[in-house]
Amino acid sequence: MNCFKRMTFALLMVAVAIMSASCVDVDPPVNDVYEPGPELGSGEWNGIYKWVNPTNKTNNGKCTEIVFEVKEVELGDGELSFEVYDLSNPSSPRRMFPIELEPEGGYQWHDWNENSVIADNYRFNAGKFNTTSITPSKWKVKLLVRDGHTGSCIVESKAGLTVKTENSFKLRYNSSKGRMELAFTMDGSGVASWGLFYNPAPGAEGKKVFPLVKQ
Repeated sequence: MNCFKRMTFALLMVAVAIMSASCVDVDPPVNDVYEPGPELGSGEWNGIYKWVNPTNKTNNGKCTEIVFEVKEVELGDGELSFEVYDLSNPSSPRRMFPIELEPEGGYQWHDWNENSVIADNYRFNAGKFNTTSITPSKWKVKLLVRDGHTGSCIVESKAGLTVKTENSFKLRYNSSKGRMELAFTMDGSGVASWGLFYNPAPGAEGKKVFPLVKQ
């Protein structure tokens, strides 16, 4: 076989290999499977949960990681639930959920600069995930729901316009990876949605979900 024929044959084999590779079926990514996991009251959900940001999109260094502590609690009516604390400063945990316990007479408006533990916690938590320089003049809890392994809080705030943001938390067992997780979800209505820091490396659940893994 002369040189020209050998080159032609080699090119033909490369073309066949490329065509064969393009015809190979590629399985789509498989979503993780989640289960409820242990019952509340066992103490197994107590502990530290962490999400580590794998990108350089960190909201000016405020979200290189998210570290929360979960504490199982028993409510006054005997219902089992949980609380979530931000551990950005481990020596000074800040309660993130519930941001406020419903007082007698219902939830009231808080001034942004109010001097109270509740307002200080809210300013810190809101600032961590706010990608803008806009801050509200006042805020109040609109709705807080605690339902076993899940909890959510809708906050209404005023900064010219009135907007709503929602944080939700779900304790779950990831049976695909064999680990306990806290799924932290953030959402907002209207203009609030574009000012939130979303997961820069989202999984199958989308950019609004941060899966924190128990340590």
